[in-house]
Amino acid sequence: MKIMICCGAGMSSSVLVEQMKKAARKQGDDVEIRAMAAEALMQHLQFETYDVVMLGPQLAFMAARLEEFLKDKGPNGKAIPFEVINSLDYGRLRGAAVLARAKQLIKEKQK
Repeated sequence: MKIMICCGAGMSSSVLVEQMKKAARKQGDDVEIRAMAAEALMQHLQFETYDVVMLGPQLAFMAARLEEFLKDKGPNGKAIPFEVINSLDYGRLRGAAVLARAKQLIKEKQK
């Protein structure tokens, strides 16, 4: 499972990513989780894909643009699941909660 967390400069989300990785290890999940600036993501997705992309709440104003961009970037030209991270989970660094939501988004997309 590959999860991308996007924020303004890819820095504010790095602590959250570490908390998510810690939760994944506790759960025995094989997960790759990265943080990246939203603008860099658009370039990066030309070469690599993710199972889910989650946007930091401080960039909610970019949600529509990013969702439109992701609509055909997944496997077989399908949309990559996308959501703005809950601001309380983000602000309180609730890595386990954000990981659980990412997994739920992936599962919903597989239906």
